[in-house]
Amino acid sequence: MWLTAFATGVAVAGATGREPDPEAAAAVMDSLGPGGLCEEYTDAELLPMIPRIRELALAALASGRTAHGTGPRPTADTTTVVVTGGAPALGAELARLLTDAGRPAAYTERLGDGRGQAVHTVVHLGDRSGSACAVQDLLADAEKAGARRLVHIGSAEVYRGAAADECAEDTVAEPPQDPVARAWWNDEQACLRWGGETGVPVQLVRLAEQVGRYAPVRGVLATWMLQAWTRRSMTLVEGRVHQLVDHRDTAEAIAAVLAAPVRSTVYNVASARFDEERLAELAAETARLTTWEWTSDEGTAHTPPMATGLITAETGWRASAPLRNGARAQAQWLACDTHDELADLLQQDTDG
Repeated sequence: MWLTAFATGVAVAGATGREPDPEAAAAVMDSLGPGGLCEEYTDAELLPMIPRIRELALAALASGRTAHGTGPRPTADTTTVVVTGGAPALGAELARLLTDAGRPAAYTERLGDGRGQAVHTVVHLGDRSGSACAVQDLLADAEKAGARRLVHIGSAEVYRGAAADECAEDTVAEPPQDPVARAWWNDEQACLRWGGETGVPVQLVRLAEQVGRYAPVRGVLATWMLQAWTRRSMTLVEGRVHQLVDHRDTAEAIAAVLAAPVRSTVYNVASARFDEERLAELAAETARLTTWEWTSDEGTAHTPPMATGLITAETGWRASAPLRNGARAQAQWLACDTHDELADLLQQDTDG
């Protein structure tokens, strides 16, 4: 509600310098409704809150009208840090958060596009579900653009099926047997070979299951959220341990890597660790209360948790984002902005 009212204020200020009519403003803010509060309170509880909600919306409207921009966002033509690969919405979100973290960045699906970009650093979002920019294309484009540093964003799924209770960056030293892990490994190795051939420094950042708007929907949390929104029981597997990473922590971690001298080749990044039941509670609290059922599911490969001490030791980065906020944003995005794709999303695989 606050963001909607604030954005309305920004738009009104851009369209006219006149003060909005107080009665009209109050009526418009009333029409916004209680937003996400309806998920947490009953009708009887919400009714007495409406005047305070209206006051909050009017305050947000006024704040938006007086807000000042911080200048134009960087574009792929004007920045030396370019984010590529992955889903465009996710890539643009990461570029925005990197800019907020002090590393001006812009997103483009493919480097170059005939514009002759001067690119210093490429941050490539790996995506085994098939993005517009495969790793081989990315590497060819990066060489043409004269890139001088490459950070490849991989996944903790490269450890999928590993026998270790906790995976350090050097846990996987040979091609994994699991096909999902092997796909991530192959992309990483292609980047490292390219770096060796060209002399361009290459670093790998392996992310835990991503949380936030536009996060890949193959993760366990996203799958459970979709099941909750469609009133289906969540299936919990005994013994699993999960790690999540908020988009903001991802951006801060990448910014820390870029700010530091090139040292280690691989960094594990995660915000928090959950056992199976705690993660189910997070899904229920941020999406919709729903039932769950347990299974042993012994035949499915799982992804062990990662050790994340190396990136802290070498760059000073520590997770700081409130992960529950990211989970709520993800749940609302899945509920409100993915209707056309819902059937496809429900059919996608999940991390075992």
